[in-house]
Amino acid sequence: MNMSKQKILVLLFGILPIVAFAQTEKQWTLRNAIDYALENNIKVKKAVVDKNVTNENYVQARASRFPNLTFGASETFSHYMQNDGNGDYDSKQSFSEQYRLSSSVTLFEGFKLQNTIKQQELSLQSSDLAIEEAKHNIEIAITESYLQILYAKDNVTTSELSVETSKSQLDQAEKKYKAGSISENEYAKFKLQYANDAYRLVSAQNSLSNRILEFKQLLELGIEDNPELYFPEIPDDEVIALLPSKEEVFNTAMGWMPQIKSSETAIKSAEYDLQKSKSGLYPSLSMSAGISTGRSSLDKEKYFDQMNHNFSQNIGISLNYNIFNHKEVRTSIEKSKYAIETAKLNAQQTEKDLLKTVEEIYLDVVSSQNRFKAAKEAYDAAEISYNLMQSKFKIGMTNMYDYIQEKNNFLDAQRDFLQAKYETLLNQKLLDFYQNKPIEL
Repeated sequence: MNMSKQKILVLLFGILPIVAFAQTEKQWTLRNAIDYALENNIKVKKAVVDKNVTNENYVQARASRFPNLTFGASETFSHYMQNDGNGDYDSKQSFSEQYRLSSSVTLFEGFKLQNTIKQQELSLQSSDLAIEEAKHNIEIAITESYLQILYAKDNVTTSELSVETSKSQLDQAEKKYKAGSISENEYAKFKLQYANDAYRLVSAQNSLSNRILEFKQLLELGIEDNPELYFPEIPDDEVIALLPSKEEVFNTAMGWMPQIKSSETAIKSAEYDLQKSKSGLYPSLSMSAGISTGRSSLDKEKYFDQMNHNFSQNIGISLNYNIFNHKEVRTSIEKSKYAIETAKLNAQQTEKDLLKTVEEIYLDVVSSQNRFKAAKEAYDAAEISYNLMQSKFKIGMTNMYDYIQEKNNFLDAQRDFLQAKYETLLNQKLLDFYQNKPIEL
């Protein structure tokens, strides 16, 4: 082999992995579909925007601790009549200007400001949890959609094989019918079987197209996008894998699910709301300061001399206390106490809802695994029976009616098996989700 051929081979072997990788990247696996959706889903993006708004409220609450600073300026024109001392009145005009710079700060308000800041911190945490919850919802939706596509794809494959078999049998039956070996009625039965199988195939293909469309919509893909999915081989032993205890799943979910943390945050926020309401029982203390100056056209002094003479400064402290305010403060306190009770009840309900969900999913996994085992046995038995019937039919040891019935039984068993398989996989992945495990296939 000369040097030029060696260089070509080296180049080809270097390019092939890149080409293979590029082809693989075009396919959507369950994991990269979830990752893509987490970055591009509109509901997740809206949750992020809501968090940004909450963050601005938090920044504003913190800034409220500092004094404000206000500048004001005014220009006034006045027209009036003035007695000239002889009993007549002259029309007079004047201009005046005022400039003010003032500042004020709240020194004490029953710790209302501090509690407001802490409450905004909790709101910021709640926004993060809302983002996580939105991500979890889309992760579950993508998983369900993906597994529905896998089931629909296998159903299409099964229907295609059935149509191929029916077409082959129809071709043979047509030859036999023309040769006079079978009756027209028998030939019609083969045509009917082929038509039924073709109809099932079209239905399966339509179902697959609809599932892919739903998948595209979840991913926020455009009309021009045609996602190519990766269809993994899933061994049967993975479907019937051993499960953790129900208590273990629930305890794990309690430790990380955003709904649980959100309900705990809501209780703390309600408690800070109570402290804010109680601040109305205390007096408020504030301090203000300011400087001002001005001039008037009536004053004959020069502009800057007037500004200097009229320059004044002030500083003051004010104390306010509501002696009677129509029980607004007391009512607010009582309502805040009820809000805490409501938040605690909501937390209990959230925990019970989580327990119910985990128990239902756990029961679904156990039930679907049992259905899968039964469906697998039925499918294996139906396959053996169908293969035997097919052999008998080829050598004329059974009639056409029994053969078609056996074939339909086999197809039904195959569909039941596939349905049980993907239903079990979906329930398993949901159980993995509540255990905080990454969802992958």
